[in-house]
Amino acid sequence: MMAGAAVLPAGTELPPLAYLVGLAMGTLIVGVLLLLMRPPVRGWDVLALGSWMAVGSALHALHEIGAFPEWLAPLFGAPAVYFTTATVAGAVWLFATVGAAAGIFGSIPRLVGVLGANVAIVFVAFIAWQGVEGGTLEPVWPVVALAGSMVVAAVAFVGLSLTYTEAVAVTGKAGAFVVFGHTLDGLTTAVGIDVLGVEERSPLPEAIMEFSGDLPTAAYIGSGWLFVLVKAAMALLVVSLLADYVRESESRGNLALAGVAAVGFGPGFYNMLLFLVTAGP
Repeated sequence: MMAGAAVLPAGTELPPLAYLVGLAMGTLIVGVLLLLMRPPVRGWDVLALGSWMAVGSALHALHEIGAFPEWLAPLFGAPAVYFTTATVAGAVWLFATVGAAAGIFGSIPRLVGVLGANVAIVFVAFIAWQGVEGGTLEPVWPVVALAGSMVVAAVAFVGLSLTYTEAVAVTGKAGAFVVFGHTLDGLTTAVGIDVLGVEERSPLPEAIMEFSGDLPTAAYIGSGWLFVLVKAAMALLVVSLLADYVRESESRGNLALAGVAAVGFGPGFYNMLLFLVTAGP
């Protein structure tokens, strides 16, 4: 169930060859077109792409609860869902870029973000409705994890601003999103392990929590706390290291931050959605 910060998590399975070829071609075509168009990537663009990360998480959660017909399901397993989402989000980004160049749209990130957010809301609402119909809807722990992640990420980012002000000034919204995304992944993983009794499927998080589980503190605060700290610290380190890259090449640097954010926020949001309909306190 848990996606975690993965080093080949269990459940990773390539789709059939026909799907794999189609996804590869779609991703390649969209990627090449984006390279040719070279849309600017700033802080708001990273947040806009974040809405599509939420869409991808929702699609994978729908796959896990069996919402797709058999012929469509291979597109939304892991890792196929990453390419499916990237292709669709990239196509929307291209559409917004062309429209902005033609003077039809005034803001690329606004269009990309609004479309992504609305699609994500529809999918999340459908997942919640599945929980209502099945009698498994349990919003408490997803809300706790989300609120806790916001607090921890805010404290961590403020701490970074006090020690490395320039990194925060340069990375801005994108840097804050990276820290929040990885904190969300860490905290939802910790909640899953310590509160909901979910089995961790990724080797690296499992090793970290096995270590913290052997500490004397495990009897009082569980084993997930160390993973939360590791995730937050790693996010702060990456933001600090990428600050110079963002300063030298804003678009490429922010695109790198978006990629880093995706591997934290995507799994974290996915965990929240599964908790919403499959796990209770």
